[in-house]
Amino acid sequence: MRYALYSGAGNTFALIEEPISSQNAILLCEACDVDGVIFSEDVFRMRIFNRDGSEAEMCGNGLRCFIKFLMEQNIHRDYYTIETLAGSHTAWANGNQICVQLPPPQDIRWNLSIETYTLHHLNTGVPHAVLFVESVDKVDLMELGPKIRHHPLFPEGANVNVVEPHSLRMRTYERGVEAETLACGTGATASALAAAKVFNLPSSLNMKVQSGEKLKISFTPDWKTITMEGPAKQVGEGTFCLKDKSPILSPL
Repeated sequence: MRYALYSGAGNTFALIEEPISSQNAILLCEACDVDGVIFSEDVFRMRIFNRDGSEAEMCGNGLRCFIKFLMEQNIHRDYYTIETLAGSHTAWANGNQICVQLPPPQDIRWNLSIETYTLHHLNTGVPHAVLFVESVDKVDLMELGPKIRHHPLFPEGANVNVVEPHSLRMRTYERGVEAETLACGTGATASALAAAKVFNLPSSLNMKVQSGEKLKISFTPDWKTITMEGPAKQVGEGTFCLKDKSPILSPL
């Protein structure tokens, strides 16, 4: 099985062109040290497995990487319509940046209380909890993240984002990865919309993710049109096979 490794602002994925089992997706993620595995059921329909083998509804950065992958396979469109488990999404290239249009957020809940924390919940394709803090560097995300991710307020689980409102720096603990990732596109979107609401900030907002990259989140005042824009690039490729249930990677 051939794979290509892509990074979307630090969010990393192995892209393949054939179905893969949940268990083999886990092995491929571990072997390649990536956040997820993306494969196309057909040219314009993507599915994604998280690092723990669970299947995600969608992934903003994964979708942007998928568009970059299609472009590098000489599949060129002015606009791409990609089907995911969370519905269809329109995406396009803007120079060397990849843009994706996201639907209005669902299940919006403001000012939730968990222990001593006040946070906000928005589903921007997948569920996200957003917590504003003075310094993201002072947060023990591996201690706080699981507490919020598994809280009864979120029966389906939630990704956890801590955000500095003054700088828009953010960090994300992702369900399915069960650890901090260097970027999360739907998390950046949820965090930008929450910051806009709570601190009366206008569009567009440049969210600074843990990789040091930026994701630009643009939105209309009614949130009916939301766009995420950022970098996506190939960072490696190779082949993957299983022998005695152990993955063998052969970088190309």
